[in-house]
Amino acid sequence: SEHLTTAFGAEAADFVNRHQTEPWFLYLAFNAPHTPHEPTQERLERFASIENPVRRAYAAQVSLMDDAIGVALDALRTTGQDQNTLVFFFSDNGGPASKNGSSNSPLRGEKGEVYEGGVRVPFVVKWPAKLPGGGTFKLPVSSLDVFATSLSAAGAEMPKDRKYDSVNLIPY
Repeated sequence: SEHLTTAFGAEAADFVNRHQTEPWFLYLAFNAPHTPHEPTQERLERFASIENPVRRAYAAQVSLMDDAIGVALDALRTTGQDQNTLVFFFSDNGGPASKNGSSNSPLRGEKGEVYEGGVRVPFVVKWPAKLPGGGTFKLPVSSLDVFATSLSAAGAEMPKDRKYDSVNLIPY
C-alpha cells in the first residue's frame, strides 16, 4: 500500500491537474515528519549511514515529505501554473529534539517551548510572476500572515468584522 506522505503529494498533484482552468486554493498539510515514524524500508536504507535509529527514521520521513512536495510542485510546472501560483512553505514548530532526533541547532529550545528552537522555523514564499526570488525578509512572520497575503493575492479585501492578526507580506 502507498505511504500516506506519498499519497498526500500525489493527491495534491492530482488536484493541481484537475484545476488548471479555474482559480483554486490548496492547503497541503503533511503529518510527516510527526511521530510515529514509519518510513519505508527503502528510505531507511537510504539513510543507513545515520547511526542513531531515531534520527535515521526522522531523516527518512523528512525525505519522503520532501519528495512528495516535489511531486506537487512538478504538477504546477507541467501544467504551466508554477509562475502564477502563490506557494507558502513553513513548519508549525521547531523539532522535538528530545523525542525524534531532530536538531534545532544553533537555536535554543524545541517544540512546545517559546525559545527560538521551538518557534523559529523556515517560512518560504514563492510567486515567480509577482515576487522577486532569492530575497530574505529579516522581520518575524507567522503562519497567520498567510490569510492576509492570500486575500491580497486574490484581490480580496480583509474582512472588517474584527481585528485580525495577519499581515499582507506581498509589499515586503
